[in-house]
Amino acid sequence: MFNTPDRPGDVVNLQFSLEGGRPGLDWVLLGERNIEDEARFQDFARAAGFRPKLEEANGVRYLRIEHGDLAVLCRDVVTKMYARGEAEPIELIVEGFHWKP
Repeated sequence: MFNTPDRPGDVVNLQFSLEGGRPGLDWVLLGERNIEDEARFQDFARAAGFRPKLEEANGVRYLRIEHGDLAVLCRDVVTKMYARGEAEPIELIVEGFHWKP
């Protein structure tokens, strides 16, 4: 999660998740900023060669990308689409992930 200098009160949410054992990057259409920037995200992802698919689960719509370098896309959304510096911290929320060293 992160905000931008032009709209510090609005948060952009990017989500990595596993669905059916497949990793993906999700643009969840819940928050105001994600809803407003839905077309912008789709255009950005498509211009970079990705194919977002509209999905729905538990009554929530989201755009999902499962193919390609998802980490690079995520970085580029933050740094290019929203012009945040690569060294700027963003909030990370981890759910349902258990690490066994």
